[in-house]
Amino acid sequence: MSIIGTYLPEVWEGSVRMVFENEGEHSSQWATIVPIAQQTVCAWETFQKWVRQTEIHTDRRGGLTSDTRTGANQRAGKGES
Repeated sequence: MSIIGTYLPEVWEGSVRMVFENEGEHSSQWATIVPIAQQTVCAWETFQKWVRQTEIHTDRRGGLTSDTRTGANQRAGKGES
């Protein structure tokens, strides 16, 4: 079974889903993230990274996906552009 850091994927996936489902009930995404992070006993910084990365992977936010970033880093290390 894969573990992301010290959290099972089911924990972070469910927690991120809770943020998206409850965003409209709070004044900001941040106000949604903090109580959910506290419930999952997760540092809010870590949890916010999960939310941001999920937003990128689901096209809710612009940015590089993990796969794209890894490929770019590998090319940069080989001197390619």
